[in-house]
Amino acid sequence: AWVANADDWNFSRQRYWGVPIPIWKGKSGKTFAIGSVEELKKYSTTSIPDDFDLHTVNEVKLKHPETGEELERINDIFDVWYDSGSAPYASLGYPFRNRELFENHYPLDRINESQDQIRGWFYSLMFCNVATFGKAPYKTISMPGWVLDDKGEKMSKSLGNFIPAKQTLEELGADAVRFYYCWDISPGSTQKFSLDTIRNDVRKFFSIWSNLINLVKGYGEHFSVKKATAETVEDEWLVSRLHTTIKEVHEHVESFALHLAGRSLQQFIVEDLSRTYVQLVRERLEADDGPAQLISHSLWQVARLAAAITPFQSEQTYQELRELAVGDVEESVHLEVLPAPDVSLIDERLEESMSLAGEVIAGVLSARDRAQIGVRWPLQEVVIDTEDDEVKEAVQRLSSLITRQTNVQEVKVGPFRVTYGAKPNYQSLGKTFGERTGDATAALQKNEEAVIKGVVAQGKASVGEFEFFPEHVHLEKVVPATYSVGEFKRGSAYVLKEAPEELVVEGFAREVMRRLQQLRKEAGLEKHDRIEAVVVFELADKLRAFKDDIARRVGADKLLITAKSDIALAHRTTAKVKGKQLLVMLKKVG
Repeated sequence: AWVANADDWNFSRQRYWGVPIPIWKGKSGKTFAIGSVEELKKYSTTSIPDDFDLHTVNEVKLKHPETGEELERINDIFDVWYDSGSAPYASLGYPFRNRELFENHYPLDRINESQDQIRGWFYSLMFCNVATFGKAPYKTISMPGWVLDDKGEKMSKSLGNFIPAKQTLEELGADAVRFYYCWDISPGSTQKFSLDTIRNDVRKFFSIWSNLINLVKGYGEHFSVKKATAETVEDEWLVSRLHTTIKEVHEHVESFALHLAGRSLQQFIVEDLSRTYVQLVRERLEADDGPAQLISHSLWQVARLAAAITPFQSEQTYQELRELAVGDVEESVHLEVLPAPDVSLIDERLEESMSLAGEVIAGVLSARDRAQIGVRWPLQEVVIDTEDDEVKEAVQRLSSLITRQTNVQEVKVGPFRVTYGAKPNYQSLGKTFGERTGDATAALQKNEEAVIKGVVAQGKASVGEFEFFPEHVHLEKVVPATYSVGEFKRGSAYVLKEAPEELVVEGFAREVMRRLQQLRKEAGLEKHDRIEAVVVFELADKLRAFKDDIARRVGADKLLITAKSDIALAHRTTAKVKGKQLLVMLKKVG
């Protein structure tokens, strides 16, 4: 209908430069059209060379095949949109060349141009190709939105809001700008271009990516480019998230939702890999090769997956990890194929449970923080009070992970008996009761226990002529003195603050490990360097129960734990830990 209802198109133009219209005309007014170079050679009055230059076509004279009249080319050229409209076939020399190539690819899957091309290129393509072949030349159109300044105004040099591309690329890098376009908004939406967003948000993504590369290079563990080995539940989760991300990026790119592809990549690098997995395996990284290998494998796959969006960062990742890679490795990431998702490794239930476990862990840590008990100090138990079955399942499935991350010996799931205190919400009471707010407040305070019981159990409480709802009171949990509470979205975590002596000593052991690890860094030691260490602490007799664990964690061939010592080693530090004096010393050996 678009072409059928179109007005006539005056396709000729009088310009100096352009595609010559192949029509010759005699003095009698008769015209003759030429359809190929072969026809031009056939009817020309002079010889046409094989390397014929189209710019000299006006010099060619023809002889009319019927009348013999000499013909000269008209001076007009084609409208440039007619030239553009014939691009699908003219660019291939069809029908004289590449016939099979053209027919295998026609109509085109997609064309991409801005919205102003609806009545420009999109229309000329449709017109020329429907007229020539009787069908549309393309299956899909994609139109990127306009790019405006950060206030939504059109960029203009006269307004002073024009951002030169060269300046932006030199300051921020091509990868950052490319990723910004594939992350900020959908490709078809109007974009308010913000240099600050690229500086603050996008570059942070690349910084975290680079830090992860440096992290695994520091451990120097070889990894498989083909297969990821999962040893623990957090490993299984990361493998699942990796293949979910690969699957999402494929789907988003195929549907032209490029901003969602960018967001999936950012989610995996920043949230899944850096902020979650690396934090979960901090201690394992020092004693186990598996986490570093899995992080390297994940970065390798991300480099391949993101290569079309972030070609330079992906190439740098590929080259820096290349020496550690085991398997088929190309010279460049851009010679690789996109990684395909292995759906058998995707565990959606585990991913959901891990997300819920993260909320639970945050609740437990909040309870610790409220009680001012650092996470290095082991505690006996935490009770998770929730009515949500999904949270209960997540806690049961991931209890070992939760205990490790919160440093609690046991996680229990069940109701925890608490009492409540209530304070009137005067603003809400005023809105509901107006002039009778004073009477309602007095009734609430006089019958506080009944109001609390009704609001907590039934969501409302009736006292005489007044009916109270949760918004009318500020409820405060009253927790037993031996516990501390932390809230999370679907429940509460109650941490037992009192710990038996053996857990207190374990806490001191963790502090010793941390101090020695910090001292190693200050001494400039590498991971593989071995040390001799001395720990001077008044609870030395009890601390010796953790001697082997401490030695293993800090890389000590010789470790002395004593209450007093005259030994002096090259590097030392002192600290007060829970009111007790601690001295740790070390020197490099071997």
